[in-house]
Amino acid sequence: MGSTITLTQTTLLLVICLSSAQPSLPLSHLASCGWVCGQECMVHRMICDGYEQCDDNSDEGKESGQGCNLYPDSGCYSYKGREHFKCKRSGECFVSQRKAAMCEVSTGPPIRECEGGGMWKCLDGRCVESEQVC
Repeated sequence: MGSTITLTQTTLLLVICLSSAQPSLPLSHLASCGWVCGQECMVHRMICDGYEQCDDNSDEGKESGQGCNLYPDSGCYSYKGREHFKCKRSGECFVSQRKAAMCEVSTGPPIRECEGGGMWKCLDGRCVESEQVC
């Protein structure tokens, strides 16, 4: 006796195959528009900015793949959704690989100036308003 598959069974098999073939993204994740949480997409500058905008706080999360740890191999937080590069000599984090390389060969103190002026650069690469530094 041959087996009979009904239209409903065939449709169900097709749905199962299609849904298992596509990788699923976490509810909150990095996308070309910025950080997706729920139905919204926040611009990159809001990722790891010190303010939790997502209900699950993933935009400020420090677990691998979350907002502040998008590049876990770098050893630096991903402020504003950007990869930062670590200077092994000083432990400082930089926005550019070139600046991290310059730090490696430097013998001077850590660089505390941020691009744009009026900001203080922390060792972890984060820039804060100069008035916030005591």
